[in-house]
Amino acid sequence: MDPTSESVLPIATGNEVVMFFPTIQLQTGKAVQVNTAGVQVIPENPVDLSRRLYRYGTVVILDRDAAMGQGDNSDLVNKICGEVEAIVAGGVTTVNQADRYLRAGAVRLIVGPRVNPGILAHFPRQRILVAVDDRPAPFGIDEWRLADNTNLVEATAVFHKSCSGLVYGFGDSDIDGFRSLNAQVGLPVIAAAMTTSAEDVEALDRSGIDCLLTIDQNSNIDISDLYTNLMDFESGNGLIPTILQDRNRQVLALFYSNKNAVKTSLDSGLTSFWSASKGDVTIKETPKGNPISIRTAIADRRRKVLLYQVDSTGPVCHTGEYSCFGERSFSIETLEAVIVSRQGKGDSQSYTQQVLVSREGVTDQILTRAKELAQAVTHDQIISRTADLLYFVMVNLVRNKVSWSSVLKELRGRAGRRRQ
Repeated sequence: MDPTSESVLPIATGNEVVMFFPTIQLQTGKAVQVNTAGVQVIPENPVDLSRRLYRYGTVVILDRDAAMGQGDNSDLVNKICGEVEAIVAGGVTTVNQADRYLRAGAVRLIVGPRVNPGILAHFPRQRILVAVDDRPAPFGIDEWRLADNTNLVEATAVFHKSCSGLVYGFGDSDIDGFRSLNAQVGLPVIAAAMTTSAEDVEALDRSGIDCLLTIDQNSNIDISDLYTNLMDFESGNGLIPTILQDRNRQVLALFYSNKNAVKTSLDSGLTSFWSASKGDVTIKETPKGNPISIRTAIADRRRKVLLYQVDSTGPVCHTGEYSCFGERSFSIETLEAVIVSRQGKGDSQSYTQQVLVSREGVTDQILTRAKELAQAVTHDQIISRTADLLYFVMVNLVRNKVSWSSVLKELRGRAGRRRQ
C-alpha cells in the first residue's frame, strides 16, 4: 500500500468552518485589484497582505498571469503557501504544477472546467475545486470559462466525483439562483462574485453559501466589521468564549470577547479580550508583558465560539506556566525549539551545539542511526533507535534552516495522491 494514500492519511484542507475566503490576485509579482477602472496595483507586499488576511481564514491566491497564459508568479505563490493556509488558483493545468503547489503547502487547488482530466484523476477530490466564470473581462477568468454552448449543470456533473465544490462567477444573479444551482449540481457552490457589499456576504452566509472576497483599497467592506457581524454574540449576552491555541494546537487560555474585542484583535493582529474588572477591551499579554500575535481566527459551526491560533513560544498564563491548563506538551516541534535555542546560545558544553557545528558529523550520525534502526529487532530497540534517528534528522533540519512544518506540508501535499 502507498504510505501516503488517501486511506492512510486524512486530507487536511484548512479551516473547515468558512465565512468567506479572503482573496488576493497576483500580477507581475504584485497584488492587484480589478474594478471598472481596470487592474490597479495594491502597494502592500503580497506576503504581508496574505498574513494579514489569513487572520480571517484560509486565503485564496489567484495567479492572473498564469490564468491568462502570460507567465506566472509560482515562486511568490509558493512563498505565500509557506506562510499561510492557501487555496491556489490560476494556471493549474498540469499534474506537475498541481503537485508543486500542494507540496509547497496549498490546501486546495482551483482548476478550470477544461482542465486535463489527468489532474482530476491524480488527486483526491477533497483537494480540488472546479471554477466556472461567466463574467466579462476584466473580471472574468478565461481559464474558467465553459466551452461554447455547454450547459453548466451538465458540465458540472462530469466533475461531481472529482472535486469537492464549484466556484462560480457570473454577471448577474441572486441568492435564489445560487440556491438553485447548489441543488442542481449536488456540490457546495462558492460565489466568485456578488460581494460588492457586506450585506451581500451576509445574505450569502445566511443561505449557507461561501464566497471569494476581494478586499481592495476602494472596497466599501470593513472586513473586521463583516467578520464580527457574522458571529453570534446575542446568545452569550454580548460575549463569546475565545480560545487561544498555539501552532501545535495546544490550548493556552480561555477568555471572553465582545464585538469590539474581536474587531480590535482582527484589526491589530494582537489578541484582545473583554476585561470585566476593567470594564473595557484589554490586550492579552504574556507574564513578561509581551502581546500575543494572532495567525488566524476560526469560528465554530454555530458561530458562538471563537478560536485564535497564535504565535507563542513562551508562557501565557499569569502563573508563569506555558498555558493556563498546564505546562507545554512535548512534541517534535518542542524538540525543534530546543535545538534552535541550543544553536543560538553557542554553548560549547552542549552536545547538540557540538553536533550542529559539523555537517559531516550530522550526516554520519544519520547514516549510522538509520542503519541501527534497520537492524533493530525488539520493541524497545525500535523505539530507542527511532528516537535517536529523529533527533539527528531534526538537528540536520535546524542546521539547514528547514522547519519541521515544511516537512509536514510536503507530506500533506503527497497525501491521497494516486499512483499512475
